Amino acid sequence: MSAVRRIAHSARRALVIASVAAAPAALAFDVTVAPPPAVSTNGAFNASGVWVPTANSTLAYADLVTRLNAGDATISTNGAGNITIQIGAPAFTYTQAANRTLTLNASGAVDIQGILAGVGAGRLAISISGPGGVTLQIAGVQTNGGSFTSAGTTYAQSGSPLATSGGTVQLNHSGAVSVGDGGTQTGGASFTSAGTNFTSGGSGVQTAGGAVQLNHTGAVNVNDGGIQTSGGAFSASGTTFAVFGTGVQTAGGVVQLAFTSSVDVNNGGVQTGGGGFTSAGTSLSILGTGVQTGGGAAQLDHTGAVTIDNGGVQTAGGPLTSSGTTFTATGNGITTAGGAVQVAHTGDITIDGSGISTSGGAFTSSGAAFTVIANGLHTEGGAGLGNVRLTHTGFVNITNGGVTTGGGSFIASGDGFTVEKLVTTGGAVQLTNTGALTVKFAGVTTGGGGFTSNGTTMTLQDTGINTTGSGTGGAVRLDMSGGIQLLNGGVTTGGGAFRSRGTSIVIHALSTGGGNVLLTHTGALDILNAGVSTGGGTFTTTPLASADIVGGGIQTSGGPVSLTSLTTINVDNAGVSSAAGTGGNIVLRAATAITVPGQITSAGGAGGVLTVVGNVTLSGPPVVLGQGNVALIVGPIIAGSASVPGVTLTWVDGSTQTTTSDANGDYSLNVPAGWSGTVTPSLGGRTFTPPSRSYTALAVDQLGQNYSIVALPVPVLDGRTLALLAALIAAAGALIARRRAGR
Repeated sequence: MSAVRRIAHSARRALVIASVAAAPAALAFDVTVAPPPAVSTNGAFNASGVWVPTANSTLAYADLVTRLNAGDATISTNGAGNITIQIGAPAFTYTQAANRTLTLNASGAVDIQGILAGVGAGRLAISISGPGGVTLQIAGVQTNGGSFTSAGTTYAQSGSPLATSGGTVQLNHSGAVSVGDGGTQTGGASFTSAGTNFTSGGSGVQTAGGAVQLNHTGAVNVNDGGIQTSGGAFSASGTTFAVFGTGVQTAGGVVQLAFTSSVDVNNGGVQTGGGGFTSAGTSLSILGTGVQTGGGAAQLDHTGAVTIDNGGVQTAGGPLTSSGTTFTATGNGITTAGGAVQVAHTGDITIDGSGISTSGGAFTSSGAAFTVIANGLHTEGGAGLGNVRLTHTGFVNITNGGVTTGGGSFIASGDGFTVEKLVTTGGAVQLTNTGALTVKFAGVTTGGGGFTSNGTTMTLQDTGINTTGSGTGGAVRLDMSGGIQLLNGGVTTGGGAFRSRGTSIVIHALSTGGGNVLLTHTGALDILNAGVSTGGGTFTTTPLASADIVGGGIQTSGGPVSLTSLTTINVDNAGVSSAAGTGGNIVLRAATAITVPGQITSAGGAGGVLTVVGNVTLSGPPVVLGQGNVALIVGPIIAGSASVPGVTLTWVDGSTQTTTSDANGDYSLNVPAGWSGTVTPSLGGRTFTPPSRSYTALAVDQLGQNYSIVALPVPVLDGRTLALLAALIAAAGALIARRRAGR
């Protein structure tokens, strides 16, 4: 560094040190900005535009306006000094064309009773710092486009407006922030606030398009006029959140709530006008009209209970997702107008009143128990729309109005299952439960959709299950580990097949309208009252413990009947009928005895054959034959699995006899007591393990006589064959390419 530069540098340092030393000592004086006829006392503006008090001072309106005409103005105090801007007639008004900044730096409190920037004049930005608290009251503040910034401990705005007409508002406080009555209007600019608690009341905060961001560590309460953004986003964080009255209205802006404790949305609650709604916390309570998104998605991510009451949540097309412990929707609950609903909770889920209506949107839920009361759950869409899926670990209970999908499928899993009304209008129903299933009252109506269920026991009461649709009906399949009772209305499929598996089965009414019936049960079969009507379909059973047919019995209208019992078969009253023009074979196979005091009818043309073998008692009305054959056979039963459907099993009993495995791959056949011989399976050149089974002097049933079909060998190609195949593929590809090129 040259000597000249070193001298200049030293001179500048000396000048800075001298300026600091010459600065006035910090004073703890109050400053009052007073209206006419006040005159300024005990202070003056220095060259930098800073008001320097010499004691508790008064700054007259006129002198502050004069300073702002020249440039920015700063009013500072120290110690416990306060700043007060008093109300006048009118309030302090800035009407110059230039943009200015008024800075209020108080060591104590700041009390503003009125600061106005005239319409059409320059923008007046205001920056406030008041460790003792900032208060806006009476006439409030109008900046005409200038920003408003406030920092300190508390902020309280009561009975006065804060209007920036385009200027941003930023409140950075360490204590509570309260915006009341006249509220804050930014005219399109953003509003941000930080502190402990936040309270908004009266006309609250209106941004006309600006975003609102509340970053607080305590409770946030929005009351009455609350917060209106007119398109701007709203985000808030803290401990608890409560909104009342018209609450939060964003007119398109998204709403995001991130709290560590409870969230309560009441009455008008939150209206986004198309924007999404996201909420996080512990518990969530939505009452009254609650949350209305106007098409925006609603996402509820909570660790505790979620309760939606009355108007609840309305998304107008947007999806709704919810997580937490328990979930309760009552009254109108949730209405999505097409949006999907996904409820993933760890506790019980309860839907009461009108509950949930999606108008085509899917509904999925998971949790412990699931309960729908009154009108419950309605997804109401077209075919394939509004699917319902319940994945629960506890009991699923659907009562009264129950569930209506309007075409969507219904899938449920859990412990037990009870439904009083389930209407899918074409959608399939699938129940996968570990406990008992009960269908009662209005029962299940699928309108053509299939019905499948798994569980322990199953009981159908009243109207039961009806799968009839505009075309053929849906198939019904019941796979239970315990007993099945089809009482009263029972099952009506309208053309669909009926298959059931379990221990015992009681049938009061089963009508398939042409569909086949297959019963794979290990316990007793009891057919009572209206019994079974297949309308042309087959009726088949695997070996049952016993079979009693009373009342309407079995009517197939031409379909063959094959009923097998490990003990006895008793046919009473109408008994068994295959009554179509072509007739149908009827085979009743038992191990000990067949009693027929009623009537067995196989109708059609002439030529029927009656076969009776073993311990059979015929009494009452005679067996009536048409073209169909009737066989009453008593003797040891050989039964098991042939691995696949359609396998022919052949044996010799005086002449060659055959039977075919059913849709499950199961088979059963009778032989006379003391029979010896061999049973051989066959299916289109396939082989079985074992290839056959031989028996000697049979006196008891032989169950579990299974065959496994041998898999077809996979051809092994050598290298020469593989090369030839590759050449053929390449030639085919070249030919296709030439044809595409028009050659």
